[in-house]
Amino acid sequence: MVKGVEYSIKRKKGLKYERNEIMGLHDHIRKTIWIESSIKQPHMLRVTLLHELFHAYLHQCGIGEGLDVQLEEVIVDMLAQCVDKHFSIDWKK
Repeated sequence: MVKGVEYSIKRKKGLKYERNEIMGLHDHIRKTIWIESSIKQPHMLRVTLLHELFHAYLHQCGIGEGLDVQLEEVIVDMLAQCVDKHFSIDWKK
């Protein structure tokens, strides 16, 4: 759930955006977060999921549409790294 909106999380091999290989993708139309299935390292998996969840959160708040793309990437990456480093999350739930 992201601000009361149900999102699904799916894994896919060969994830791309505009012909570039990527680790994750937030699809606000389908309410889906895609994670590259070749990611095996737990740290990278957590950070990628957090990164995409923050994209979803910004979109659901109505903030993401007005942000510069590069600025949004810096913000969500910083938040994902910070949360992963400083907070304990039970990922099994």
